[in-house]
Amino acid sequence: MRRIIMDYVQKGNRNLLSKKRWGVLASRKENQNITQRVIQFISRINQLEHVLMSGWHSPTEKQVHNFLINEGIPHIHLEAKGLPYAECKLGGKDLLFISTCADTVKRITRARALRRNEMLCELSDQLLIPQINPGGKTHALVEQYCTKKDVFLFDAGGNPGLLEKGAKPIREHGSK
Repeated sequence: MRRIIMDYVQKGNRNLLSKKRWGVLASRKENQNITQRVIQFISRINQLEHVLMSGWHSPTEKQVHNFLINEGIPHIHLEAKGLPYAECKLGGKDLLFISTCADTVKRITRARALRRNEMLCELSDQLLIPQINPGGKTHALVEQYCTKKDVFLFDAGGNPGLLEKGAKPIREHGSK
């Protein structure tokens, strides 16, 4: 794991990598009910001093990210572009930015976004999937990791294939 992390460009507090890391990966569709449940679940994760990481691009990821910023919760940004201007402090709290790209890369492409999502899966101890479109590229990527690490689903009813591969549903009260 240490070698994998060193292969990426990093700016910020690398000590966040020593904590238990939850990767958050959601599809572009949005379900406000699931988003609120995810935020409640994340509040409990924060009490355990775990750290969340994501690209923070989908609507659900953005709302979770806004919650983390408003609460001043340290977290990790995974980027599909360079990090020339990464701001690594948030109200005195540390952040970490990680990218597979050189600082000169300014545009996110589908290939770079997929590589960022692969990096998320590689660096996470566990994956938290608020919602994901069955049959899409992100679904296929998550499916590969169901047997390698714990994958937790909020929208389990929409993803029976991931459950069959070993993903675990998160119940209404946030328990496993």
